[in-house]
Amino acid sequence: EHPGSYDPQPRLPEIDLMGIDQVMIIPTMMVANFPFVENLDGAYAFARAYNNWVRDYCAAAPDRLFPAGWLPLQSITYTCRELERIAGMGFKVALIRPIDANALYPNDDAPSMIASGGPFDQVFRAFEDTGMVLGMHTFPAPSYPHPLGPDFLASPGELFTRSGTDLQTFSFIHEMQVWLSQVLLTGFLDRYPKLRMAVFESNAEWLPYTLETCDRLFKLY
Repeated sequence: EHPGSYDPQPRLPEIDLMGIDQVMIIPTMMVANFPFVENLDGAYAFARAYNNWVRDYCAAAPDRLFPAGWLPLQSITYTCRELERIAGMGFKVALIRPIDANALYPNDDAPSMIASGGPFDQVFRAFEDTGMVLGMHTFPAPSYPHPLGPDFLASPGELFTRSGTDLQTFSFIHEMQVWLSQVLLTGFLDRYPKLRMAVFESNAEWLPYTLETCDRLFKLY
């Protein structure tokens, strides 16, 4: 048991021991499982409850603990509503995972999360309007049954799971490479010039190669 995961008081001496000054609190298991929730109202209620809890958790040491908000992406309306609410509560960042869950926000070019005029356009504009940072958080990709059948993937990282390689090593990175390449090559940042975005939990050693590849593709095509 790790009491620091749900109680801020034991968390503080633990981060002192590790020499960590400040921590952004991220709901790890929710990143893995929440996108597969199907009930819209249930997802909305759970996201609100979590955000209230993490606000109270971080209030124990507001100069050291910082909440990352969770969004009920199953509903665009609920997502924008919750984004505005937590911005009013002082949150600086809210999380999204770049995967195709329940066929609601597919990670391909069109129709897509990042296509011009796509269903997530309202969400990204709400990020701009509130000044919140879009935290793009990847995760290992176990083979969840996809609602459209076995020929579909829940995440780009699932390719590595299906091939029998180490999902912890590769799927974080591949999920983020797919997302970031689309962001850079589809005009996403031109459509949302005020959007601030950070990528989480995917390291950075792959980034120089990805940027060079995007430059080459842009020049060629």
